[in-house]
This record gives sequence, structure tokens and C-alpha cells, in this order.
Amino acid sequence: MRLELKVDGKNVSIDVNSNKPLSTILMSEFEIDSLNSRCGIGTCGNCVVLMGPEHEAVLSCLIPAFMAKDTEIQTFDSFKKTRSYRDIEKAYTDTNNKPCPKCYASKTLLIESVLQELEGNRPNSDRDWSGERPGSVKQNRKRNENAERSAMILQELSLNRCTCLDSSAILEIVEAAAAIRRKRGVRRN
Repeated sequence: MRLELKVDGKNVSIDVNSNKPLSTILMSEFEIDSLNSRCGIGTCGNCVVLMGPEHEAVLSCLIPAFMAKDTEIQTFDSFKKTRSYRDIEKAYTDTNNKPCPKCYASKTLLIESVLQELEGNRPNSDRDWSGERPGSVKQNRKRNENAERSAMILQELSLNRCTCLDSSAILEIVEAAAAIRRKRGVRRN
């Protein structure tokens, strides 16, 4: 089949088997070095790419070529040249937590996907919950929102199975990166 797609900002067209995994195509045809995928069945999570205009994190070893047709793919190779990457890298430094070299690229792209989701669906962060009585309806609502947010973050990052970071470290990194982005957004206005 003729596969036309956009990889790291470049329009490409290649002939491939329609069922060939996207990870194999990216590694062999485009020499993408950041994919550390050898399982081919989604068990390790080290083949994450951002797919589509919404930058959804996907396991590229589970995406057959025909599903990638006419879509946009961003790999870690191009992502690490962006301002968004620098925000996450600063969050790693600020929290003193960093993924191991084996899963670094995938976890960084997963964090970016989560940040994209939070920026689009973030609860109103301007609300002031301070001064509420313990156990009040407002405090309980805030606690529920935080629990849902944490669950969403951990679910997304569970695509990568490496255990180099525990859940509290992951949440700390995401919150730090989100705060960095909010500050950067405020400075622009």
C-alpha cells in the first residue's frame, strides 16, 4: 500500500505492507533513533509517538500502517527540539526526578500527551478553595477533582511499563511541568 503521512513535520510517501507496525516503519524507513521498541506487542511501552493533530500518545508497535495513513506523527527526535520539551526537562530538574535512559523518550512523550489533555480539559484552576471548612462540599469536590486528575495522569503514563519512577514522582513531574507552562502562558499575555 502507498502510505502518505507526516513524520516530524515532513510529508512522506512510501510503499509498505498495510499491516506493518508503525514502529518498524519509523525505525527502518526513517531511522528514528528514539524508539526503543523490541517487544512488538505493546508490553514495554518504549515505542510511544504522538499521533494526530491532538498529539495523542500511542504505542507505535500496535498501530498498523493503514491506521497511520494521512495522519501526523511526532517522534521524540523532533519533540526534543521544542519549547514544550524544555518545559518537561525543567520539571525533571526542578523535581529531581527523571526517567531512566531506557524509557526517557516514551515517558516524556506521555507527559506531553497528558499536558495537552490537561490544557484542554483542566478544571478551573483559578478557584480559591482555601478557607473552606474541612469536609465542606467545596473541599470534597476539589478532592474528587484532584483524584480524577491523578488517576487520568497515572492511567496515561501506565502505557510505559518501566518502574524507574513511582506514581508520586510522576504526578510531581506533571504538576511541575503544568505550572511551568501556566507561568510561561501568563508572561506572554
